[in-house]
Amino acid sequence: MRWSLATVALVPRGATAHADEQEQRRIFEWASAAGFQGVEISPQWLDIARFSEAELRGVRDRAAARGLAISGLNINRVLRRGAVVRGSPDHCF
Repeated sequence: MRWSLATVALVPRGATAHADEQEQRRIFEWASAAGFQGVEISPQWLDIARFSEAELRGVRDRAAARGLAISGLNINRVLRRGAVVRGSPDHCF
């Protein structure tokens, strides 16, 4: 993978803007058209710490539908908020 969009860049500093499914699709479509091959997910853009496994799969599937891989998680933001890792390595993208 050569280029990956960092979704933290979509949110004003210090703010949150949790994207709904329609916004995710719009951003993934733009990223793909702009030549990105993946996206790094920021909890400021998606509240991933609260997502169920099915919701996480949905994000992955919406990205994949545009030819994008989930290239990473901005995990320092998750840890700073005190989120709990849900035990299973399967609980990820």
